Amino acid sequence: MDRRFIRSPARLARVIVGLIALAVCLPACQLAGFIAAGIQENTPVKVFAEYEGLEGKTFAVVIDADRAIQGRWPTLVPDLTARIDAEIAANTLASGHVPPSDVVMFQQTTPRWTIMSRAELASQLAGGEGAVDRIILIELFEFRLNEPGNRHLWDGVAAGTVAVLETDSAFPEEYAFNRPISVGFPDGSGYGPDEMSASLVATALVQRFAQRCAWLFFDHEEEYEIPF
Repeated sequence: MDRRFIRSPARLARVIVGLIALAVCLPACQLAGFIAAGIQENTPVKVFAEYEGLEGKTFAVVIDADRAIQGRWPTLVPDLTARIDAEIAANTLASGHVPPSDVVMFQQTTPRWTIMSRAELASQLAGGEGAVDRIILIELFEFRLNEPGNRHLWDGVAAGTVAVLETDSAFPEEYAFNRPISVGFPDGSGYGPDEMSASLVATALVQRFAQRCAWLFFDHEEEYEIPF
């Protein structure tokens, strides 16, 4: 430091006071930053619907899952169908929806539904009386609790795509909306059967996947950072 700068006692005092103030300010500023970050992380974020075409329309939630998945988890499709349907029906302005139990029964009694034209599928889902306006078609191509070959640690994944068919549009056979969805559980590593049961992991995956699918159709609040 330049000696001429500190030679004056008054100037030296001001320098010392400034340094002390700076030393006090820096931790305070950092603390304020930490507080602001903490508030932000705990403040829900408003997220708008990605698909808004359900207002005044009827819909049906249809889940197409691999046979291997259905064989391993026989209640998975009915459970997911009911959860997603209930969330969308309760939070949108759709004019009506096909009961999930009717959809699942139709799928079980009509194996050829996957090769139907969209128009025929929409009519069949409506019981032959008119047609459903929107088919929310969810393809579930992965549902597992751990990595193949490792049964000692949980590493659950549920993944698929969510698409919408607008059967009353000029292009009823084409997707009007299509999004990939993937969720996981647990949020950390190193958890095995001693820490949580297989049913707990499966239930958490179902809840998270259903929520992610339904959120696409209505405005909602999410945590600032969602772990899944």
